[in-house]
Amino acid sequence: MVPLCAQAYTCRSPVVKRQFDVLSGHPKGRPGYIVDHICALANGGIDAVINMQYQTISEAKIKDRLENTTAGRLKWCTPENSTPTREVYNCIGKR
Repeated sequence: MVPLCAQAYTCRSPVVKRQFDVLSGHPKGRPGYIVDHICALANGGIDAVINMQYQTISEAKIKDRLENTTAGRLKWCTPENSTPTREVYNCIGKR
């Protein structure tokens, strides 16, 4: 069985990230920032522009420690940016 994190990682689409960069006004990316899913894919977050944000590396490290906890899921996962059941789909092989 593949861990949830590995399943979620394979769901990431470079096309969606590019759309986010363009729509946010940074078509070549934003120096000093990374693109992060607000609701983690491993928590049922969707791979869509509405579920992305720019974060500094230090902000990302803090969020990474909290997002897979119950409190983190409640804080960052909403019906708009995640699957209704917070189900993680097995996206292996779908790029």
